[in-house]
Amino acid sequence: MGRISTAASPRMNDRERVHALLDEFSDAELEEVVKLLRTRREEAEPEMAELPASWQFLPSGEPAPNWVAAVHKARRDL
Repeated sequence: MGRISTAASPRMNDRERVHALLDEFSDAELEEVVKLLRTRREEAEPEMAELPASWQFLPSGEPAPNWVAAVHKARRDL
C-alpha cells in the first residue's frame, strides 16, 4: 500500500489531515501518539475565565476557588 500525501488537498480540514497522517503510522507509532495525547490532556491546566471583581472573593474575603479546575478534577476522578 502506498503512502498517502498529507499535503494533497488544500480543501482538507485539520481533522482530515490528522487522519491522513495517522493512517501512515505503524501500530507502535500510534501507541506512542495515544500516550502523548493522554499525557497532554491529563496535564493540561483548566483555564479560569476572568471573573467580575465581585465574584473573585467569597463573602469571607477569601479568594474564590478555581471552579473550572474543581469540576475538571471531579470529572476526571469519576
